[in-house]
Amino acid sequence: MTIVSVEPLSVDKDVLDHAVQRFADAGHQFIIYQDRPGSQKETAMRIRDADAAVITDLPLPRGVIEKTKKLKLVVVAFPNDDHVDMEACSERGVQVSHIEGYSAFAVAELAVSMMISLLRSMITANNAMRTGNHDLPYLGEELHKKTVGIIGLGDVGIQAAKMVSAMDCPVIAYDPLPVAEAYQTGVTYVPLEQLFREADILSIHCPLTPQTEGMVTYDLLSMMKPTSFIINVGRSPVIDLDGLIRALREKKIAGAGLDTQEKSRMEADHTLLTFDNVIITPHIGFRTKQSFERRLLAIEKRILEWIESQSG
Repeated sequence: MTIVSVEPLSVDKDVLDHAVQRFADAGHQFIIYQDRPGSQKETAMRIRDADAAVITDLPLPRGVIEKTKKLKLVVVAFPNDDHVDMEACSERGVQVSHIEGYSAFAVAELAVSMMISLLRSMITANNAMRTGNHDLPYLGEELHKKTVGIIGLGDVGIQAAKMVSAMDCPVIAYDPLPVAEAYQTGVTYVPLEQLFREADILSIHCPLTPQTEGMVTYDLLSMMKPTSFIINVGRSPVIDLDGLIRALREKKIAGAGLDTQEKSRMEADHTLLTFDNVIITPHIGFRTKQSFERRLLAIEKRILEWIESQSG
């Protein structure tokens, strides 16, 4: 079998070399490109003769899929797969396999670090030190015993709940599908409006679906305590942006932490960048050395299982 990773997998060379060798020992070829293709034509060229292809967030449209000769498996090593033409894959008998869970610790850690950074005004204090304002009277708040609300108790939400529970934080949550592990962690499920009213910090970890797009509205944000914070390390469209900006301007909430930009750059005059009480990062939650190494192992396992199923 020929397996092609169309784009880099962001792990050290020695780790990649070991992965390539493990496939070679099993009689297969694993080609890993170290740059992203510059066009759809180049993407098609890379996977034209592949039995299995690996992508992260690279778009895989119908025009690329239809140019492949032997492709039967696409492994999507990314939190979502809405950049793959699933209909075209289905028509050509290409199985799409989605790798999940590898970045749960990393994303949850970023959410908790944003909570602490906002409560302690760490960004503002850091900037003050760099401009000579060393003596400002910073009086922060502890995360300890704050009520943390979580929307979405999947892999990341559960890890975030465990982390803040270790700081004696009561955890309340909203999720249409309760899970046993949440109860074991001590999470209390509540209705959505109650979650907004009671949470000192609200952390969003739900996927983007037609039901969740725009679900966090100005009206819900207005129910929060004026001392509360909202964290979103998931997908931007879950929060209505105009509603969030209005809530910040009217001081309905104390601040926000956002790792949700769908693009890696923001315009310098973007309204959110004018708030000192907002932390914004360019979707880095899943980007740690350890999560990418776990991702590679999960990719290997998924492909080898698929190869074995084909031979059976």
